[in-house]
Amino acid sequence: MVSTWSNPSARLKRWSRVRAAIPSLSRRGKVFTTCTAWLAAALPIMTCGLDLADHPSPYLRDHASDPVRWMAPENEPLVKARQNRLPVLVSSGYLSCYWCYRLKQDTFNSPRLAVLANRDYVPVMIDREMHGVDDRLLQAFMQRTRGFGGWPVVAILTPDGDPIQAWPFISANDLTGALERFSATWQDNGRVITAEVKEVNRSASLADQPASDLTAEISTLLSAFLRQTGDASDTEFGGFGKAEKYPYLPQLQAMLDLHQLNPSEAIAGFTRSTIQQMLAGDLLDPVEGGVFRYTENRDWTAPHFEQMLYTQALASRLLLRAANALGERGFAEAAGRILDNMITHYSTDSGLMVAALSAVGEDGINGSYYLPSKRDLVISLGDNWASRITIRQQVEDRILARPVGPLSEVTRQALLGLRQKSDRPRDDKLLLSWNGLALSALSHGLALDARFSEPASKLANALKALSENTTLPLLATFPSGPEADLAGYVYTATGLFDWWQISGDAAAISRVADLLERAADRYHDGNGWRQGRALVLADPASLAMLPDNQLPSPSAEWLRLADALAGAGFDIPGQVAEVSRKMVSGWPQALEEEAFFHATLASTLVTRRLLGIH
Repeated sequence: MVSTWSNPSARLKRWSRVRAAIPSLSRRGKVFTTCTAWLAAALPIMTCGLDLADHPSPYLRDHASDPVRWMAPENEPLVKARQNRLPVLVSSGYLSCYWCYRLKQDTFNSPRLAVLANRDYVPVMIDREMHGVDDRLLQAFMQRTRGFGGWPVVAILTPDGDPIQAWPFISANDLTGALERFSATWQDNGRVITAEVKEVNRSASLADQPASDLTAEISTLLSAFLRQTGDASDTEFGGFGKAEKYPYLPQLQAMLDLHQLNPSEAIAGFTRSTIQQMLAGDLLDPVEGGVFRYTENRDWTAPHFEQMLYTQALASRLLLRAANALGERGFAEAAGRILDNMITHYSTDSGLMVAALSAVGEDGINGSYYLPSKRDLVISLGDNWASRITIRQQVEDRILARPVGPLSEVTRQALLGLRQKSDRPRDDKLLLSWNGLALSALSHGLALDARFSEPASKLANALKALSENTTLPLLATFPSGPEADLAGYVYTATGLFDWWQISGDAAAISRVADLLERAADRYHDGNGWRQGRALVLADPASLAMLPDNQLPSPSAEWLRLADALAGAGFDIPGQVAEVSRKMVSGWPQALEEEAFFHATLASTLVTRRLLGIH
């Protein structure tokens, strides 16, 4: 189960003012066990349109055989819910997530749960990486109601797509009980619940929206960002927060940018110390070099074993920048290992890269690919195996081992040989947005070593070809599927711009302004940005600035690229120039209250001010 660092107390306090409007969900409902209901649960999955068994998401394909008859989000589940006056049961997760895997095995395979879900709800399964707008709305609801977010998430929605109640990982018995109680409440009060929850969520959404008064004081936003990063900083172990450790790569990148623009020993010292402790801990796989998404302990130990393409891209890019800015050669060497691992394990014949490597081993055990048994270590390394490694983590008789000593490279190769006897599932989605970030990372890597030239060139050619499409696809392998969201357009432009900087590829740079213009045309409504279109939940209002999360804000990155084009002497399309002017003319003052999550914007605004861009 994944939680996200935030300010939970403030969010919960705000939600408590409106929570009372939701009818009680504690009434005990009936347990339905009729033969007809059991038969309904066992019927084959039937959906109009996109069948789960053929869905481009491997996560959804894995759920095609569940006794719960999940609908794909593309099949307009809200239409069915409104027609039948049924609430929606939605779950969001992704293939590489261990607790998402457990939710399927331990909860969604329950026949009793399936009877209830199939009869009294419209069940919908979403892939959080493919259906990002819906997932972000679920995460925002989790933050408001529980003070944390993460995956998996299970929620009840009204037929209009407004969330009512949500849970993280939950057992079959607990979820069945909750659904039974809600079903009884819904039968008597469905229309009232729909109206009241719509107003509750509207009030909560307005509370989360920035105030309408605008400010253009860059120094105020920068001061707020630095103050909040200071408040969240872990001065003992580096990074941010005092619980599980996420690398918060956009924030570290922004701090590095600010140091390079106006050298600060305090910022440089904290950034250097954080990266050193990341590398000394277990965020990076000691055998193959990949970056895990986070660690479960504050001191960067006990990694959560999933590896995401975007984490590899952002971490390697940060390390390469830090190596130059902070004079740390070891950072560049670590970045090279990350890129080598990315090329080895994520590449496809097309040059594009898959989304992730699963935390779940082929045996269904969390992290088993990375954790050889003591018996395997004896066979591979000999009786003196313990002198050739440090034990970074031990789960029963399985060990996360780091090679040490004069034979460390020989030991690493032996450990690698052990891994090659097993396998990890790959999430084979070719997400356009994450491939744009991967091209950016490989382009930075090419400045380090020519060995990255071929994979970078191949990926650049694939993205150039895709960018010629009238609309960019969300998935490169699903051109007839949903259109790319804002991040798809912007991160593709980022990759092509960085590739042009290292290669001089005229065809690549010629696509960047067009991609920015198309992004603005599709996702900027004159007042603010939309990330994309929701398929299951009610569409959110636009925001003047989208926040950073685990990835950089696509709206702030859009502005950074527009400035970079102007700074390089390229003509800027009129719409791009107009949206840029609106973005820098002012932003809601309330945005400064969460400046930590607007790191990319802060560094972009400071950069344009120091470069004299108007």
